[in-house]
Amino acid sequence: MAKRPLRHGSTKIRSASILTAHLANLAVTAAKIAANTITADKLAYAGDNGPNGTFVVRLVVAAGAAADVTYTATFPFRVIDVWAVHTGGAGEASDTLTIKNGSSAITDALDWSGADKAVVRAAEIDDAQHELQADDELTASPADNDAGDDVGAGVVYVLCERIAAT
Repeated sequence: MAKRPLRHGSTKIRSASILTAHLANLAVTAAKIAANTITADKLAYAGDNGPNGTFVVRLVVAAGAAADVTYTATFPFRVIDVWAVHTGGAGEASDTLTIKNGSSAITDALDWSGADKAVVRAAEIDDAQHELQADDELTASPADNDAGDDVGAGVVYVLCERIAAT
């Protein structure tokens, strides 16, 4: 039996050419979207004075020797807030954590010496460094200022908004 062409009313629909006009109002609902399929790269930039999609980049800092943790941007975004949670015991008294765009600091040095479960927050965000373009590197950079290989473990949360490419 030969396949019949797909139709919308009297209009023949070619393969891979289904448009919004072919869909009934509210035909695609949240219940019909597969779990774990929408990612931040699908967010739109609406411009200034409008709603822009926000998302969180999660960077996991390991305990022990200070080691940078890097996320490579796949689209342009702006860092709008940063906070971190100690998850594996206290850090040492002089340890810090800085969020960077490449090698340039976006935040001030966060105090990374707190106890387990402590939350620290960036007090400053450098507006000359907080916009990243595709292929730029967002880095959580811990500093073991006493050189004891004893940086505390934790999770850094970087709140971002989608922006237009420059």
